Amino acid sequence: MISPTPPPRNFSRSFILLIALLSIGIFFLPGCRRSKSRTVVTTTIIPSSGIVVTDLQSIADFLALPEVQELFKSMQRYAGSNPPLVQGEYSSNNLEITDTTIPGYTIGELLDPLVFCFGDIALGVIEMVLNEVDFVDAGIDFFIEGDGDFFTVYIGHKSLQTDSEGDSCEIHLVRVISAVRENDGSLSDLEIGTAVIGIVGACENLLVGDIKVAAGTANPTGNSCSTNVGPVDPDNVIVRVENNLVVDLDVFTSNDGFVSDENFIPVDPSSFVEFEEEPGFELEFVSLQPEHPSGELLGENLFKLFEPDESLPGESVTYEITNNIDENIFFAPIVTNSSGVSLVPSVNIGIPDAPDGWFCSSCFIEPNETHLLGYYAYDILGQLEGSNELFEWTPENIIIGFFTDPASIPIAPAFQILGFEQPEFALEEFSGAIELDVINDSQNSVLP
Repeated sequence: MISPTPPPRNFSRSFILLIALLSIGIFFLPGCRRSKSRTVVTTTIIPSSGIVVTDLQSIADFLALPEVQELFKSMQRYAGSNPPLVQGEYSSNNLEITDTTIPGYTIGELLDPLVFCFGDIALGVIEMVLNEVDFVDAGIDFFIEGDGDFFTVYIGHKSLQTDSEGDSCEIHLVRVISAVRENDGSLSDLEIGTAVIGIVGACENLLVGDIKVAAGTANPTGNSCSTNVGPVDPDNVIVRVENNLVVDLDVFTSNDGFVSDENFIPVDPSSFVEFEEEPGFELEFVSLQPEHPSGELLGENLFKLFEPDESLPGESVTYEITNNIDENIFFAPIVTNSSGVSLVPSVNIGIPDAPDGWFCSSCFIEPNETHLLGYYAYDILGQLEGSNELFEWTPENIIIGFFTDPASIPIAPAFQILGFEQPEFALEEFSGAIELDVINDSQNSVLP
């Protein structure tokens, strides 16, 4: 088994991105909203048609919507994991409808100026405030992507309306905002798309799938509107640790150069913690291996010790824990057994001249069960056992095997998935997770 060596010390700082948007026509009704980084929805709403915005938990969820794909037929999407810093208030110019199926709007119609404000950027997530009376908080995260000077923002929310007979109508909406940041701070190629993705009640002339796209530019009109709040003790630093992995983390901090294993802060998968520390602290994290019902620990521990933090008293800093640790990439297979027989998994076994992978003869995956197998090398340099040579794990080398006979030596498994090619073996961004479904396919398997 390869264990990642402690990477070179480095740290990443980021903050929260704030957007304030004012109304631009139907749907954009007054209200106030602040996103939550990890939201627990306690009520279930069954739409009359379409879906509810609480189903949108990632950019991938937005992109899977046919309504969003329809928007992208009339506007640009700027993909990437390095969006620009666009802090500040903006006011749009000459916002003109370029496409619409919403009753009452026509192509070429000019809309009222849109005023919006950006704060600081965190890991793909945007905090957003809307000053709109009938805006309803749907309790979901908003997202940003982009690269260089190009960016796209994804927003989901609800709006309540009452018709002429007093009946209520709940509209579930998606907004997509794309633009290019210019050197003078203005935004060119600004495009704002709106789509109806769900309706609860009688919304008269509105239909799921209705869209509107408007295009224009925007000029900077004010300062950043970040809502960052300082620490309780003004001499401290607010520390936020975001766990983007699919396993638990233990986080350790120190101010004396020694990180103690006794004092740690647990962080659940896909969640975050916030706490205060004195300036100059060091932070370390260690991921925990998931445990199979047999008691076997699965996969590897990922870890990193960051350089001493340089934040000043009163400031905030975010540590983003992902599957990319100083350019070494790890992946976490999540396997569902739909083959109809009991299977025993292996990872990175059977690669010539490679370090040992992982195999557990007692780690059965029974039919219809789903197991997280932990984290493994995906694209990383590893030391060959007993030599000074390096072996590079790459996506082309990855082997995930499934055995019907756990007593067999896992060299020629009864069923194996070998050398996935992108995008079929595309890892989930930030977490490195990949969901695999093992089926009894006579063309690709010799399972009985």
